[in-house]
Formats: sequence, structure tokens, C-alpha cells
Amino acid sequence: SKPQSLQPPPRWPLFLIKMMVFLPYFSAGWYKIHRGFNGNTLRAALMDHYTLFERPVALFFGSQPALASASAIASVLFECGGWILVWFDWDLVASALALSFHFGIYVCMNINYLLFWGCSFVFFIVPSIISSRAFCTHVEGRRSGEGCASVSSSS
Repeated sequence: SKPQSLQPPPRWPLFLIKMMVFLPYFSAGWYKIHRGFNGNTLRAALMDHYTLFERPVALFFGSQPALASASAIASVLFECGGWILVWFDWDLVASALALSFHFGIYVCMNINYLLFWGCSFVFFIVPSIISSRAFCTHVEGRRSGEGCASVSSSS
């Protein structure tokens, strides 16, 4: 048995934090489904934001019904299903989708959710980097011991 200091930390607290990050997304998606959110709803919101902030991208998306419908479906799928990525420990995919989702909202609607959500990406990106083979190889090359090997074998 390994000494207590070499035991990898339990994964469930970080898992719960990541699931809690996705709860508001799920809530927003559920609300959109029950309120009849579709491409036309998104187009109306884009046009509303275009009149306020004059974002040319909003005008482009708002004038493309098929593109707006595809974006609305993708938005609801991400919001309602993003937690599944967390469940299967696909942190980097979840982070990439969330960042692109929020970047799209910022570019089209001038709403910067990244100011609020940006710090939560630490829980997704840093553990993935620390448990990666490249990071472990780098760390093990600088010191002896099995600290990193025990982390990569537990994920």
C-alpha cells in the first residue's frame, strides 16, 4: 500500500464541481425547449441585438433561416447534453464547445459570458493537462518518483 501522501486525490469532488458548472447550461436548454425556442426565435433575438449593438454577424445569421435553425439546434443540444461530456470525462471537448458557444454569443450579440464563466474552465483544462502523458513525462524527467504515474493510471 502506498503512503497517504502518494495516493491520488479522489476524483468525485472535481466531478461534482464540473457537473455543477453544467447545471445552468442544462437549465437554459430545458427552458428553451419548453418555450419553443427555434431558428425564428434566435433570428428575432439576433435582430434585436443588431439594433442595439450593430453587430454585422448578427445581421448575417439573422438573415439566414437555415443557419439560424442549425445554430438554435446546436445551442440546445450543447446546453442539454453538455453534461454528458463531463460524465464521460471528456473535459477538453466540453471546454472547447463551451468556449466556442460563448464566443459565438459574444460575437453575434455582444454578451460576454466569459467574464462570468471564464474561471470555471480551470476545473476542466488544468486536470486534463496534469493527467496528460506529456505532462507526466516532463515531470518525471525532472524528478524521480511515481506521483505522476499514479495520477495517469487513475484517470
